[in-house]
Amino acid sequence: MARFGEINAQYFDDSGAPLGSGKLYFYESGTTTLKNTFSDINLTIPNTNPVILTAAGRQPNIFFNGNAKGILADKNDVQILVRDPIGETGTNFGDAWVATTIYSANAVVIGSDGVYYRSLANGNQNNNPTTTSGFWTLLYSVEWNAGITYSVGDVVTYGSTQYQSLQNTNLNQNPSTQTAYWVSLAFAWLSTRTYAINENVVGTDGILYTSLQNANIGNVPASSAAYWVGTSAAAAASATAAAGSATAAAGSATAAATSETNAATSATNAATSATASASSATDSATSATASAGSATAAASSASAAATSETNAAGSATAAASSATAAATSETNAANSATAAASSASGSSGSASAAAASATAAAASETAAETAKTAAETAETNAETAETNAATSATAAAGSATSAATSATAAAGSATAAAGSATAAAGSATTAAATLVDFEELYLGAKSTAPTVDNQGNALVAGALYFNTVSNTMFVYSGSSWAAAGSAVNGTAERQEYVATSGQTNFSATYDVGFVDVYLNGSKLIPTTDFTATNGATVILTTGAVTGDNVSIIAYGAFNVADVYTQAQSDARYAQIANVYNKTDSDARYTQQSNNLSDLDNAATALTNLGLTATAAELNYTDGVTSNIQTQLDAKPDDLTDLGVTATATELNYVDGVTSNIQTQIDNIDALPSQTGNAGNYLTTDGTDASWAEISASPTLEAVASGTLANGDKVIINSDGTVSVIVKTVTPNSTTAGNTVTVSSASTNVSLGSAFDSTNGKVIIAFRNTSNSNYGTAVVGTVNGNSISFGSNYVFESSAMLYPSVAYNSTDNKIAIAFQNSSEDGKAIIGTVAGNSISFVTSTRFLSSTTRDIRIVYDSANNKFVICFQDSNNSLTQKAIVATLTAANQLSYGSETIVNSNTSETDIAYDSGSGKIIVAYKDQDNGSYGTVRIGTVSGTSISFGSEVVFNSADTRYISVSYDSKNNKSAIFYANFGNSENPNGIVGTVSGTSISFGTAVQWTTNNATRISSAYDSGTGLFVVSYRDASESNYGKVVAAEISGTNISFQNIVTFNLATEWTVLAYDSVNKKSIVSFGNTLKSSVITSQNISTTLTAENYIGISSGSYSNGATAKIQIVGSVDDAQSGLTAGQSYYAQIDGTLSTDPDDPNVFAGTAVSATKLIVKG
Repeated sequence: MARFGEINAQYFDDSGAPLGSGKLYFYESGTTTLKNTFSDINLTIPNTNPVILTAAGRQPNIFFNGNAKGILADKNDVQILVRDPIGETGTNFGDAWVATTIYSANAVVIGSDGVYYRSLANGNQNNNPTTTSGFWTLLYSVEWNAGITYSVGDVVTYGSTQYQSLQNTNLNQNPSTQTAYWVSLAFAWLSTRTYAINENVVGTDGILYTSLQNANIGNVPASSAAYWVGTSAAAAASATAAAGSATAAAGSATAAATSETNAATSATNAATSATASASSATDSATSATASAGSATAAASSASAAATSETNAAGSATAAASSATAAATSETNAANSATAAASSASGSSGSASAAAASATAAAASETAAETAKTAAETAETNAETAETNAATSATAAAGSATSAATSATAAAGSATAAAGSATAAAGSATTAAATLVDFEELYLGAKSTAPTVDNQGNALVAGALYFNTVSNTMFVYSGSSWAAAGSAVNGTAERQEYVATSGQTNFSATYDVGFVDVYLNGSKLIPTTDFTATNGATVILTTGAVTGDNVSIIAYGAFNVADVYTQAQSDARYAQIANVYNKTDSDARYTQQSNNLSDLDNAATALTNLGLTATAAELNYTDGVTSNIQTQLDAKPDDLTDLGVTATATELNYVDGVTSNIQTQIDNIDALPSQTGNAGNYLTTDGTDASWAEISASPTLEAVASGTLANGDKVIINSDGTVSVIVKTVTPNSTTAGNTVTVSSASTNVSLGSAFDSTNGKVIIAFRNTSNSNYGTAVVGTVNGNSISFGSNYVFESSAMLYPSVAYNSTDNKIAIAFQNSSEDGKAIIGTVAGNSISFVTSTRFLSSTTRDIRIVYDSANNKFVICFQDSNNSLTQKAIVATLTAANQLSYGSETIVNSNTSETDIAYDSGSGKIIVAYKDQDNGSYGTVRIGTVSGTSISFGSEVVFNSADTRYISVSYDSKNNKSAIFYANFGNSENPNGIVGTVSGTSISFGTAVQWTTNNATRISSAYDSGTGLFVVSYRDASESNYGKVVAAEISGTNISFQNIVTFNLATEWTVLAYDSVNKKSIVSFGNTLKSSVITSQNISTTLTAENYIGISSGSYSNGATAKIQIVGSVDDAQSGLTAGQSYYAQIDGTLSTDPDDPNVFAGTAVSATKLIVKG
């Protein structure tokens, strides 16, 4: 199988532009038969043919078997290139492993160590079978199982070595240690490998050797008798015979391949003949178009067809020869098969150490059979090629006849072509004239206004050009250029803004002189209240206030392309009948002698009328209705005459009054009563006035988007409305990042991890098998969905086991508890700095055989608690309190017994109750899953009664604590129910715990279970090894609701997997699963979550309940909200992404306020 192209390959056309919507056609190599391709590695989801490229010219996933012919075309099916063959040839059985080849599941290769390996997965590329675990297994062997009884000659795999059973009834005997029951098998001798005593290899001379010493490295078996001993002469002879058979079979296979190649060549020659015939037909068609050379082309076609017929006959002869050669190869292959079988028979009598030779002989026989089959196929292909050649000859004869017919048709075509040419010439003349007329009006795109048209003639009214600097179309009025359109799209365009404090400038597009501006609904006066002179910015004279609404309405202004003058109009449109012009009117109506022509001059007119007053003086009489002197004589002399008692000064007070004074006084609203309103302020709702109390809590009024409840944490939206904080969760969205190698060391039970929340680092402790099994730690940094690691740091310079890691958030220290080479229980303190970690001297907590070690940090008491199994004391499970000293070492209190006979222990800290949860398998009570709750006091710990959570054999126990729901969850394998895994919710109360109902998450067998709580999503992440599916490493997310637990989608993070351990990165909201055999890690995302909360949009707390669209009052920074519950006075609280409050920051980190009581919070931000 092959993947076509690089991942996300991109294609371009000849100009360098992406080949958007281009097409990739796939055919069987060397044919025109369409070939199926697929979008997945398992070849189950077919692609279309052609495969359509994206708009950016990128290809999707394309997989197929074998080779293919590929044709690249653009979206209009214009062919760009052809490649044949493309892809990769699938590997043959037992070919040498190649890094660039993609292997399917069950493909067999030979590794660089000479050993056969079988692929465990599809899409297996660049995974070296000799160094990469999880992708390959040794061929013809299975993993050793302590519960299976083996017989003599059975072969198993243990670790990375194959072993053969030496005895019958071979039960529960470890192959790596029980040399009386097993012998290790090896293959090609490697100079760089270290061999142990009794290990077997095949030397460079083909003889099987057995190692005589341990630490045997670099000693050539054939010349190092002190280190190696060869097998019997019979075994050596068998090996040689088998090798000869393999060589003969290989020769036969080569001969068969040659025959097949010859047959393919014959088929190609036949195809070439067919192509030549097709070319003849094409030449004939071309002659019909070329009126002058039709006859000549037809003659050439006939000649080419005859040549094709001759070539086809030759091809048929060559194909027949190929068939004969293939038959000969078949005979040779059969002979080789017989020889291989004889060799296999001869080797069967050798000792078990020569079993590898027998296997090689059998493989040779298989190869010979394969060669025979290939030869038969080649013979068939040759016969097909002969048939195709005959067909090509017949087709060529037909082509000659067609060519003659084409010659006759060509003559008629020539006559028709001459007529078409004449018509085309006429059309060209007309088109040229039309183009000239068009170019006089539209002058095209220019950077400056043109002064003449494109032919150098004077501009005509209505001419157009596009200005490339301003991106504007201009029209010529007959004397000047003007914009042909408006900056405004349509007749009017409204632009709305919410102002910030003091804002004066607002961006807008408008035509100068055609814009209105409104501030909070009031129209502003141009030049007085604002200026708008550049078509791009409106500037307020006075800065706006925060929240002011500014509306800018721009009106479209347009120029008419061609406006007629009066003279042009008169010339174009005849005068309407019976309408006289001035000359006609003068002739028809004689002016009267008493006309007022003498009034044409104002001064002359006044004189002629006998008036001495000036025009200004005469205007004073405007509005007079009777004799002026009579009116003056009738006027009173003073105010007394008018009956007015008020003085003139008093009367002047009415200056400016515009309506009845009493009416105005009566209409003035009376102030509300001031009684009892001391310190209040006067306010109005727009209709009535009232007194209001001055509030010490600042508030903001805004329109609610959605409903608000009293005490809700509130954000402000981009449109100025307010909403509650909303968290959105995508269910069943658990994903695993790529696996990253932590160390080349192999691990089993020797693995532990924790997260340093202060430094944002993951710490992994492990047994480094590449460095004398020393206790080693490494620091990891999560970045997105991947993780990187620093250097290895040794914390125990002896063989170490059972590491467990915990983080002290108070003192920012890492604690690792472990067993040393003397099997003592010890613990050590580490300090993280960047990607490194430093350690002080470890201290001992048990001078005895210590197993099953777990450590946890009790933040309430600032203590570590260590649980461990005292194996010298009847597997007694104990607990001990550890205190961090000034010297950064641990001191220990007295031991407390948890149970007298336990295993499978895990431990967690319940921060809600301040208790220690210890879960274990009680071997004195049916191996039931059991829990005890511990209470730390000073340097000692005490426990409540035992509580059973699973009344059956319980193994692989893991316990974690949910800090939001104040619940714990225990995950385990129920060996009382087919080893199926379960989860159960526990609630701590005092020194006891109660449980909900257990829920099974898969019917497969689960082992190596580990768990962690993801506070970012509120989910548990559970990792495990699926023993029912090739020991794949998998994760599943679990959610608590009350005392119930439910599980989401299961995700595979690795193939063959050993022990798993989880740590939760609270900074990046990711879980990190670490696992063996080769130590690796993968970043787990338990669920995709989004929120409306950002680092900037939190403004405060709702002061009441409001419906959608209502005006809501929000208590902002500095106010005191009293609608909370369960707060602790003096504690800082942070807004969470779901709108709740917590003393722990969320992501984003938003400080909501400080509690002053259980219900009151000072709002901050």
